[in-house]
Amino acid sequence: MVVENGQAYQKTKHLINILAKNHQISYVHESRLGPAFARNKGISLARNEILIFLDDDCVPGPGWLKAIKKRHENEKKHQQTVVFQGKINYVYKKSNAFVELFHLRNRMDWQVIRKTPGWKMGKFINFLNAGIFSVRRSVLVKNKIKFNELFFPFVGEERDLTAQLHLHGISIVYASEIQVTHYKDRGSVVNSLKRSFQAGLAQEILNVLYKTNQSTKSLFKKSFRKEKNGIIAELLKQFNQQSLFTITGMIITYLRLSMLVLGRVYGKFWCLLQKNKLYEHRKKLFLSITKN
Repeated sequence: MVVENGQAYQKTKHLINILAKNHQISYVHESRLGPAFARNKGISLARNEILIFLDDDCVPGPGWLKAIKKRHENEKKHQQTVVFQGKINYVYKKSNAFVELFHLRNRMDWQVIRKTPGWKMGKFINFLNAGIFSVRRSVLVKNKIKFNELFFPFVGEERDLTAQLHLHGISIVYASEIQVTHYKDRGSVVNSLKRSFQAGLAQEILNVLYKTNQSTKSLFKKSFRKEKNGIIAELLKQFNQQSLFTITGMIITYLRLSMLVLGRVYGKFWCLLQKNKLYEHRKKLFLSITKN
């Protein structure tokens, strides 16, 4: 099922209709703009048990469907309830300092993930990336779990879904044999800063919804410490060989951190204005957990 989000393009619909003559594929249009709306539309219209989410700029690798099928067969055999997160290989059309920094940060993040107790126990992770993941439809329907359209139509919907899954005791397992290639344009510092601001806003909303009780000050200290001991330390090691890259990387890193904090500050005011809606949503969320 291909869910076109936002403006409808006749070319897309025409292409899907041609493919549908020889393949089991269907076209769906969701006029409300935002990935949360599009993905929920797909969930509501799906009729088969195994759901696979794939972004439009991700190309599946060989054997991905067989790998997903095998994972779910083992899940059923061992009477488990889990979500399978696939591996995303990022490929940029053109390289620059931002792209190099992205790959460096990605490598370092995975170094941290591989040291966690959950990973060592069975490759359990605490995040989802909707570029490629799979879950049984009955798990979402039974627990009334879906992407949060009200507060996260564009950014943060994956983190919110992760929080919902964990509240219901549903684990996320990393399945590296399920792979896609995510093709991206040349990295943009402006887009990165914009995403950092949006991520800060999303973090504050999540903080209110799930009562993580993490203040903006403590978040800044934690984030600063993480950047200082992680990406900044690694960049400084490369200063003699790549001084320009080191300086550029440090500037981008601190700018991203500043935008993250600004997003959190903005989020505090936004949450005050929306406190009634947030309270009602939180009440419904925890009532659904109590009933289940």
